[in-house]
Amino acid sequence: MKIIKVYAYAYTFLGGKMRKVLEFIGICFLLIITFYLTDKTVKLANKKDPLMIKIKENEKHLNKNCIEGYKTKDGVILSTPGKEVDIYESYSNMENKIYDESKIVYKEIKCKVSMENSKDDIIISASKINKELAIFIIIDDINNFKKIKNKINNNYSLLINGKTLKDNIDYIEKLSKEGYVINYINDNKDDFILFDQYKNKINTSNICVTYLDDDMSYCKEKGYTRIKTKYYYTSNIYNNVLSNLENGSFYILRSNEKTLEEIGALSKYLKAKNIDIMGISVLLK
Repeated sequence: MKIIKVYAYAYTFLGGKMRKVLEFIGICFLLIITFYLTDKTVKLANKKDPLMIKIKENEKHLNKNCIEGYKTKDGVILSTPGKEVDIYESYSNMENKIYDESKIVYKEIKCKVSMENSKDDIIISASKINKELAIFIIIDDINNFKKIKNKINNNYSLLINGKTLKDNIDYIEKLSKEGYVINYINDNKDDFILFDQYKNKINTSNICVTYLDDDMSYCKEKGYTRIKTKYYYTSNIYNNVLSNLENGSFYILRSNEKTLEEIGALSKYLKAKNIDIMGISVLLK
């Protein structure tokens, strides 16, 4: 009320131009108040709506707490973000006011250990909660890889060094257009510089991957995400991967005859066990 009295007093005694300014301010103020009261009224009415009641009844079992990752001396194991139901957005999203769980809208609950705050660290695992993992195939033998490609899809992540990328740029560009993501397999600084020069021609997520005891400092300097894994296999890949299955882990295979022989059986086994092979960019989110 005091604000209204001050406004009326000012309007009475001020000149023409200032009156117009005050009229504009007054209109804006009334619009804000109207919007606020309308919003409050709608929310109050919605609380008694059967659909709103149903959403709230299911909210507790749909909400998921953040499961924190952690840092070790070797690197970071990423968290599993939580989620909570956005009640009013979910209500608005349901057509004909009929409850449909597939139309629920969530707000993400961020964790302390995430990709955002681990940019200076080496990632050694994605979240351990979901039945998901990444399989990298190094493109080192182009002819063998072309045969392997017939047995995989673009959920497999590809790795290449700078020299091989340069020598086969037309083919790698074609792979990129097919949806494959190609990242760098750690070699040496000069080779990495070569990869970095050609990266704009391919589909890459700016990731350096190694199975060696190397901090890949030159990758860090260029802002690349660094991944390290102990699961690197050149033969007997089926048994080796199955013996070391871990949610969120990274596996590196070479594009050789052994991988060609066993990659199909490995893919079928993982699918039968409902274990998803995820593109590395998706897995790290």
